[in-house]
Amino acid sequence: MSFKNYFTLDALKHRFLTPQYDVYVLRSFTILLTFFFPFFGFALKYADPNATEFLSHRFLITGYWVTIGILSFKVDFVRNYMTFFTNIGLYIFMIWIVWICKVNHFTPEYTIGFFLSFCSAGIIFRNRISLSIYAIVILSLTAFVVLTTPNLEVNSSILLLSMSAIGFVYVAVMSARSFINNELETLNQTLEDKVAVRTRLAEKRAKELAEKNQELERFAYVASHDLKSPLRTIDGFVNLLTRKTDKLGDPEIKEYSNFIVAGVNRMKQTVDDLLEYSRVGKVGMKFKAVDMDRLVAVVLNGLGSSINRPDVQLNLPLSFPKVIICESRQIEQLIQNLIENAIKFNTSDYKLVNISFEERENFWVFKVKDNGIGMPKKHLKNIFEMFKRLHTFEEFPGTGIGLATCKRIVENHGGKISVQSEVGNGTTFMFTISKKLQIASANKTNSLKKTTIRV
Repeated sequence: MSFKNYFTLDALKHRFLTPQYDVYVLRSFTILLTFFFPFFGFALKYADPNATEFLSHRFLITGYWVTIGILSFKVDFVRNYMTFFTNIGLYIFMIWIVWICKVNHFTPEYTIGFFLSFCSAGIIFRNRISLSIYAIVILSLTAFVVLTTPNLEVNSSILLLSMSAIGFVYVAVMSARSFINNELETLNQTLEDKVAVRTRLAEKRAKELAEKNQELERFAYVASHDLKSPLRTIDGFVNLLTRKTDKLGDPEIKEYSNFIVAGVNRMKQTVDDLLEYSRVGKVGMKFKAVDMDRLVAVVLNGLGSSINRPDVQLNLPLSFPKVIICESRQIEQLIQNLIENAIKFNTSDYKLVNISFEERENFWVFKVKDNGIGMPKKHLKNIFEMFKRLHTFEEFPGTGIGLATCKRIVENHGGKISVQSEVGNGTTFMFTISKKLQIASANKTNSLKKTTIRV
C-alpha cells in the first residue's frame, strides 16, 4: 500500500480490522505486559532505591491494557479493532517509558528497560508503514529527550545509534515480510480466480449434463413407448399365423412360430423394463412423507401369488419407520424388485426372505437377505450395470435391467446400494435412503394388516 493511500478511511478500516489469529497474539501481549510492566517497576526500585519511580503511572497504563484484554472477550467492536486500541496503548506506553528514562537520566537499568520496551512494542506492528511511523516517532522523541537531558549516564551517541539500528532492522525485516505477503496474496488471488473459473465451468457442465440426462430420459421413455406399438402388431400377426399353421400339422412350422412368439415376448419384456427404467429418473420426482408399513403392505399386496406360496416365507420387522421422506412409487418398485429376485434366484425347497432395517444418523439402512443360489464375488461389482446377466434366459428369465433400476432409484434418494453374496449361501442386498430428503412431518396412519410372518 502506498503512503498516499495509507490514511484513507477505507485503508484505516482495513488496517485496523484485526484477523482472528492476530487477536490471540494481541491478547497474549496484553497478558505479558500486564504482568511485567508493574513488576519491572518494582524490580527497578529495588535495584536502585534512589531511582525516581511513579508506580501509580504504571498501574494506570496496566489498567488500560487489562481493560482492552477483558473487553476483547466481551465487546465485538473492541475485538474486531483490537489492533487500533493496541497501537494507541503502545504509543502511550513508549512515550511514558521515554519520559521516565529522562527523569532518571537514562541510567543503565532504565536504558535496558527502554530497549526491551522498544523492541517488544515493535513486534506488534503488522506492516512496514505502521512500523516505520512508530520507529520515526519514538526515535525522534528519544533523540530530542536525550539531547535535552543533562547528566546522562549513558553515551547519547551509542544510545541513538543502537536504537536507529534496531529500527532499521525492524523495517528491513518488515519490508521483506510485506513483499512475501504481497506475493502470497497475489498467488492466492490467482488461485482463487482459477478456482472460480473452474467452478463456473463445472457448474455449466453439470447443468448441461443434467439437461442431457433429462433429454435421454425423455428419449428412452418415448422410444420404449413407441417400440411397443410395432411389437403388438408383430405379436398379433404371429398369433394369426400360428392359428393357420396349426391346421397344417407341420411340427417345424409350429416350432418356428413358438420361437417367434418367445422372441417377441422377450422383446416386450425388455421394452417394458426400459420404459420402467426411464421412468425412475429425477425428472418430476416428488418427495413426500411416507409410512413405510403402508408402503410395504402395498408392495406385498401387489406381489400376490409370488409370496403366498407354501415354499416361500417372508420375514419382516415388527414395524417399519413411521415417517420416511421418499418418492413412494420408486421405493415400492425397489422393494418389489429385490423381493422378486430373492425368490426367483432361489432353487431351495424352502425359500426364505428376510427384510430388516436400522436407523443411523444420516441414513435409513434396509437389508433384503435370502437363502438363494448366491453369486461369485468376481461378478458382484457388475450386477448393477444395464443388461448384465449371470445366467441364460432359459435358466432364469429376465432382461438384466432390474438391478440397474434399483441402483438408480437408490441414487435418486441420496443413498447407495451394495451386495454381499457367496455361491450357495444366499445374497444380501443393502440400500440406504438419506434423511436429508426430509421436507415435512407425516401424519400418523394405521398400517395395513400383513399376512406374512413377523420376527
